[in-house]
Amino acid sequence: MGRKATLRDVATLAGVHYGTASRALREDTAHLVSPETVERVRSAATKLRYTPDLIAQSLRTNRTSTVGVVVPDIANPIAAALTRGVQDVLRGAGYVGLVVSTDANQAHERSEIAALVSRQVDGLIVASTKTPSLYSEIAASGTPVVLANRRVETDLPTVTASVGDGIEQAIDHLLSLGHREIAYIGAAGDANTGLDRHVAFERVMRARGLDSSDRAVRLSPGYGQHDGAELFERLLEEGGRPTAVIAGNDMMAVGVLSVLRRMDMSCPEDVSIIGCNDLPFMEFLNPPLTTIHVPHAEIGSAAAEALLAILRGEDPESTELPVEFVTRASTAPPSH
Repeated sequence: MGRKATLRDVATLAGVHYGTASRALREDTAHLVSPETVERVRSAATKLRYTPDLIAQSLRTNRTSTVGVVVPDIANPIAAALTRGVQDVLRGAGYVGLVVSTDANQAHERSEIAALVSRQVDGLIVASTKTPSLYSEIAASGTPVVLANRRVETDLPTVTASVGDGIEQAIDHLLSLGHREIAYIGAAGDANTGLDRHVAFERVMRARGLDSSDRAVRLSPGYGQHDGAELFERLLEEGGRPTAVIAGNDMMAVGVLSVLRRMDMSCPEDVSIIGCNDLPFMEFLNPPLTTIHVPHAEIGSAAAEALLAILRGEDPESTELPVEFVTRASTAPPSH
């Protein structure tokens, strides 16, 4: 078996300096070298079947080419889409994402982040809100942190979506159909994703001159199908008779739909329903769910791009991506 090719072998074959070859082979430094030289160096690396010594490289550069990705629940389709967006960008830049799931638990989040930092990740992408002071401490200590799909009181770069605009579009859609008795069912946890949607609902309802009192709003610490069903049942028991419901997310909307079926009511004939997120299977419900499409994969990609920018010495700004209102068959004019 022949000797394993080294970076110096690649540099010699390409006719460039050792340092130039190193820069040409790294995605985050290739822009410092002319495209022709990059092509020549990479062609030489392919010919020699060169593979980098990552341990030696990390010792030289103080980089491990790894990024920690922190999500509340790795089984959640939102986390899966966001992680996919992150990894697509990191892979193209020569980085590996190390994904951890915190179960939306503060103690778990602290221990998982500590484990990532101890492994000397080059940066963190955090899609959580349980320990905001910790994120700032880590960034101050020299490990860059970017927040994805979550916003907290911090100066850290953040990538979110303009879901408040989506709530406004949802209300205006229902008004155009003739609805006036519109209820909101959502989460009251510590995540800004739930709070922003609730606040946007009340703000837009007031601006349209409609009822935004407690009679029209029900909130729960949870955000699953069971929570949506429980909140809608409570609303009905307490005398609420909405002709339309906006749910804080798609699974809560599914919960509302399940209650209607148990009560021999139908959607949208008796109650129109709008969700939020546009999970992959919402178009296959009966009826297909009208919802707000939140670009979670794009949020992950933008967060990864922001982190790579920091690693290049840049100072990226926070970003809010647009959402898309998707009209399907779960909304129609009220029957009365």
